Amino acid sequence: MSQDIPPQEQNRKWFRSHLLSRELELQELYDLPQGELDLVIPQSRVLVHL
Repeated sequence: MSQDIPPQEQNRKWFRSHLLSRELELQELYDLPQGELDLVIPQSRVLVHL
C-alpha cells in the first residue's frame, strides 16, 4: 500500500502547538485526550486559514 502513497506524503508531518507547549506528529492527533484535542483543533484552524 505504501507504493500508492506519493513520496512527499510518506514523510512524518509535525504540528507545533503553542497551547500544548510541544510538537505533535499529525498521526498523534488521533490519540490525544479530548481536553488536549479541544485546544489543538481551534489552533490548527487558524493556521490553515493564514
